[in-house]
Amino acid sequence: LYGEDVAILAGDAMLSTSFEHVAAHTPRTIPPEKILDVVIRLGKSVGPVGLAGGQVMDLECEGRDNVTLADLTWIHTHKTAALLQVAAACGAILGGAEKEDVEKLETFALDIGLAFQVADDILDVTQSSEQLGKTAGKDEDTDKTTYPKLMGLEG
Repeated sequence: LYGEDVAILAGDAMLSTSFEHVAAHTPRTIPPEKILDVVIRLGKSVGPVGLAGGQVMDLECEGRDNVTLADLTWIHTHKTAALLQVAAACGAILGGAEKEDVEKLETFALDIGLAFQVADDILDVTQSSEQLGKTAGKDEDTDKTTYPKLMGLEG
């Protein structure tokens, strides 16, 4: 019953729910322009210059041997890091942070997102499925471009 098709639909449902949640549950004491800013950021973070675009590029790079570090950084900036950035920025905006502080949080979240992806790529080739709680070696099996593939483990 549960396969890739159901997983994709579940992701679509959760994504849609995020916009509904912001619209329905943000306290009415928050200025409408801040709520709109959050909704726009959420949409951008998952659209063609966010998660979806990063995933397309990730798929396009599978099996290619001419992928550069800049390509891989673009992929993860627009996937993993984009989601962390939007979470940090939206929380800060709704919490009343100044623009400069939101920008600093976005930079921090970008760095954390990229560091997370490097660590995840390394763990995929150095740990067992039991240790990871997910299938180890999956990136290599699909010929995915990863940091260890481009730079080695000593990078």
